[in-house]
Amino acid sequence: MAVAGRSVWVTACAQDAVWRIALGDRPGSPRSIDRIRVGDAPQAVAAGEGAVWVANTGDGTVSRIDPATGEVGATIGLGHRPGAVAVGEGFVWVAVERAPPWQRGCLYR
Repeated sequence: MAVAGRSVWVTACAQDAVWRIALGDRPGSPRSIDRIRVGDAPQAVAAGEGAVWVANTGDGTVSRIDPATGEVGATIGLGHRPGAVAVGEGFVWVAVERAPPWQRGCLYR
């Protein structure tokens, strides 16, 4: 889970998507909920550097989402399966697994 602006971002591994839950004016009431298609088997999400970053384990990519529009602006191939993503110090940090990216799978389904 990650927070960017007034939205909470949650990975949905089995749906190859991220859910954006835009918070409403009242506590506990969402204004809107959007499903955003990213790469295969997203496992982790982080917010920072003006974007939401999603580690897609199934296809070995990281997706960059514009938090204002919900559009995927870029998909970056890594050559390995990303398992975690973090943002800080002006960088996006990605932890990768040794298994090849074609071995698709969620940690849970």
